[in-house]
Amino acid sequence: MRWRAEYKFKLSMCQKVECTEFVKNNNGWNKYNDGVSNSTIMYRVHAVQRMFERKVSGKRVREALEVGETIEDYSAEMPEPGRLILGFQGKRPFHVVTSENPQENKITVITVYLPDPNKWNKDSKSRRS
Repeated sequence: MRWRAEYKFKLSMCQKVECTEFVKNNNGWNKYNDGVSNSTIMYRVHAVQRMFERKVSGKRVREALEVGETIEDYSAEMPEPGRLILGFQGKRPFHVVTSENPQENKITVITVYLPDPNKWNKDSKSRRS
């Protein structure tokens, strides 16, 4: 429950949780947001619930957004492009599904989950055939 102390969450009418923390990274978003240095991170209620259930901290999700590897790119998706990002909580891998709104400079964390070993290869980067 440490991530609850690190962030102040506010439920909005659109069923998203707004995080008051801003990501600042001089090098951009490391292949995620291509040159965006300051973005507001929004968490859907579902994502916060899953983070709590799976014991993945907000700090680790933020680190995944900053330096994690994009393993699937959904940039053709509408209305907002998205990505599947690989992050780690210690040695334990987790996936973050996001959508991005560059016009509003916002990133929405849709869900956070632990990769199922029956569906993902051992590296957690590629799906099993």
